[in-house]
Amino acid sequence: MPIACHTGHVQFAVLGPLEVRDGGEVIDALARKQRQIVARLLVTPNRFVATDRLLDELWDDPASPGAKSSLQAQVSRLRKRLPRPDSVVGDRRGYRLDVGPDDLDVWRFERLLGEGRAALDEGRPDDAAVRLDEALTCWRGEPFLEVAEDGPGRGEAARLAELRLIAAADRIRADIGRGLPADALARLEPLLLVHEYDERLWVLRITALYASGRQSDALDAYQRCRRLLVDDLGLEPGLDLRRVEQRVLDQDPALGAPIPPRSSASPTGFARPADAGLDLPPVEYTTRADDGVTLAYRVVGAGAIDVLWVPDYLSHLDVVWEHPAYAAYLCGLGRVGRLFTYDKRGQGLSDRTPGHASATVRAQDALAVLDAVGSDRAVLVGCSEGAEIAATAATVAPHRVAALVMFGSGPACEVDDADWCIPRDEYVRWMEWAAARWGTGRSLEALAPSAAADPVARDWYGRLERQTTTPANIVDYARQNSRTDYSGLLPRLRVPTLILHRRDETVPVAAGRYLADRITGARYVELDGTDHLVWFGDTDAVLREIENFVEGLS
Repeated sequence: MPIACHTGHVQFAVLGPLEVRDGGEVIDALARKQRQIVARLLVTPNRFVATDRLLDELWDDPASPGAKSSLQAQVSRLRKRLPRPDSVVGDRRGYRLDVGPDDLDVWRFERLLGEGRAALDEGRPDDAAVRLDEALTCWRGEPFLEVAEDGPGRGEAARLAELRLIAAADRIRADIGRGLPADALARLEPLLLVHEYDERLWVLRITALYASGRQSDALDAYQRCRRLLVDDLGLEPGLDLRRVEQRVLDQDPALGAPIPPRSSASPTGFARPADAGLDLPPVEYTTRADDGVTLAYRVVGAGAIDVLWVPDYLSHLDVVWEHPAYAAYLCGLGRVGRLFTYDKRGQGLSDRTPGHASATVRAQDALAVLDAVGSDRAVLVGCSEGAEIAATAATVAPHRVAALVMFGSGPACEVDDADWCIPRDEYVRWMEWAAARWGTGRSLEALAPSAAADPVARDWYGRLERQTTTPANIVDYARQNSRTDYSGLLPRLRVPTLILHRRDETVPVAAGRYLADRITGARYVELDGTDHLVWFGDTDAVLREIENFVEGLS
């Protein structure tokens, strides 16, 4: 049986005020600055954080002559107080805190959460309740309090808070599956006081009420939730809420019954790459020398041609391989040549940087990945926002770009009298709508209509949303992105370019035609389908066009 987080081997606890433990005893002798250093290094454990970045984030005057000496002195004192002084490693790259698999309460929590979700998926709600209770006991308060105000600490704190809510919701699911709807309702009440707009919790409340034999109360709960959403947010209930209401109206006997087993190959209920016959190389990291940002990347396959996949607005190197459609698309790109995939700064396994970097900075990130893998030139393939990054890289360093593939992209949100633009306010409103449902996968209703009704696809995309970034960050991203306009660089593109566009409504097909008209020698192909996300829909047609285009380069 797993050990609760407050006992056993955990040396570092960040799910609440920072605790450093030695043999189960809390070390109280750490000064405030030392606590901040430990907390910041634990945001990205086992990875170097640049010295300048530590100073910028933790020191009031990072540029002062004595700042670096002060940091070195604090680290020296810190080492003397830790159970393993050599766990803090320092060199020219900065500082790193080495943490074993059982040393950090975050990892213990995530492992227990995975075990609990697996038990739910396999129809074992009693076991799920035990694991999820243990997961929730890892929490003592708000995470990363010492560094949560700004920077990567804030992003990680938000991610963990979302996982805590997921664990609490799954614990309620376990009670319903155990035939204890009254217990489920008792757990729901305090959660809904804090998360009153969370549709997942309302679905559980309606289900628990119905399972208690209170059909009328269940329907009243739906109406109450709908009034909240409409009056306060101007939103209609989502698909899951509408479905559970209909099941109550239909007096569905399966609603609220014990959870049936669900096929699952991994602790999270999603297929692991290994279970699909994919032997993926490990994730690697590279740190930019100029700003200290660390980027996560992976190299897949081999071949004479190098291909860099520049993802759209969401990226997570592990999660993308968990859905067969995305995995098949990446495998298809891997047939074209040696494939490089990476997580953009601020997302996935790369550093959670504050703010929204410019397209030039993000293009330099893509080039930094090429440097890390030793690639002199590559074909850059970008979808949506990724196409802008790829195109910018092709203008910043055309000698590094053998060819450019742009899918589903438009150069700007709003230009006078342009039929290829989505109005800026409409774009931001849509992103705010998506953020209000972050982690549910409902964004697929607009981004991939062909997959929107598939519960597995929605669950997976919700997981991708949660693991990539936070609702607040995605709204900030939308506001910043709505003001970008890369139409000015189009006439300067001098690399072979393929533009692919489906007839989707997210980015009007006229935007693809506009790109083709402005890029000298560009090849334009209009594809059937309405999915904006390239890996859903007819991906075979997309891959055929890319393969034919690349073959024609030789």
